[in-house]
Amino acid sequence: MKKHNYTILLLILFTFSIPSFSQTFPDLEFGTNNTFDVVSWNIEWFPKNGQTTINNVKGIVNALDAEIIAIQEVDSKSSFQQLINSLGDYNGYYLNDDYQSLAYLYKKSEVQIIDRFEIYTSSSYWSPFPRSPLILKVKFRNEFYYIINNHLKCCGDGDLDPYDSGDEETRRLRACNLLDEYIQDYLNNEKVIVLGDMNDEITDRDQDNVFSVFLDKTNEYDFADLRIAESSSSGWSYPDWPSHLDHILITNELFDQVEQDGSSCEVIRLDDHFYGGFNEYENKVSDHRPVGIRLKTEAQGIFNLSSSISTLENSPNPITQTTTFTFSTQSTKGEIRIFNSSGILVESILVHENTNSFQWHPQNKTDGVYYSQFRVDNKVISSGKMILLNQ
Repeated sequence: MKKHNYTILLLILFTFSIPSFSQTFPDLEFGTNNTFDVVSWNIEWFPKNGQTTINNVKGIVNALDAEIIAIQEVDSKSSFQQLINSLGDYNGYYLNDDYQSLAYLYKKSEVQIIDRFEIYTSSSYWSPFPRSPLILKVKFRNEFYYIINNHLKCCGDGDLDPYDSGDEETRRLRACNLLDEYIQDYLNNEKVIVLGDMNDEITDRDQDNVFSVFLDKTNEYDFADLRIAESSSSGWSYPDWPSHLDHILITNELFDQVEQDGSSCEVIRLDDHFYGGFNEYENKVSDHRPVGIRLKTEAQGIFNLSSSISTLENSPNPITQTTTFTFSTQSTKGEIRIFNSSGILVESILVHENTNSFQWHPQNKTDGVYYSQFRVDNKVISSGKMILLNQ
């Protein structure tokens, strides 16, 4: 074999032996330890650029660190399954028989999937819903949430014609009315997040606004992203037009939660993390930016102190300098875990076997509410609540 042919062969073999690395995004972050983080993302004909898209999406998902990512426009189910398989702490769900499938990624270490199902699946609803809404019921820190993922009919001339059943705006209007009906009939008093590529503006004039059923019921619904829609177009979810088409709607059961410090809703400008800006992001991933919501959670949701688990006693409580925990004697080692009011673990204490008490000296802890757990063999035996008042 000639030397130059041998060199070419080596180059070919080397090229095909290089593993396919996923892009990392060190400056990208979204999820936090003390919020329930939900993202809506039209991923545009996934994977629009083959393995390049899969690699980039893997890096983005890991960096976002959200509990739930609701996705629209999965074109290749096998590629989406490949993505799921490559994500260590995430699992996923998608519809096999759907065009431009709706899908979910969820953080399996943080959320429990209680149920998943479609609604409005019969042919009589295909006009308002080209893709049937996909619902995920999840449990996060002992609270239940319903996520309703949507991808409504696109396009139109901006003028709603209620007398034309084929009018794109009319079809989206009917879809919103049906979503409202379902929530009122089946999810009343539940924590519901309606999201997705809604393909319309929430700031349209009243006579053309397809979201009027939600906007008119201010005591029942709130668009968490309304501030974004009313702000500069540079921050909208669909820069190509530009327009803001991807929305997050919450029911009144979440109003108090979304108003707490630490909660927020934002368009996640993924294009800022590509060297080539939006053009590179659009070529490699999608023409839509994701929209995400953070909902502040309280620690009592983790421990469910009203449950059948016994109370972990400590005295004195409130604590000024030191306190003593008392618990049933165990034949094996145990552990006391201390969490702050946001549910973040701040201290872990080893408890030796055949003991029934432990004295705790809180050091460098700020005043406030704390929660405790006594665990044996990674099982919660008892839990409690305490107040720290430094002197």
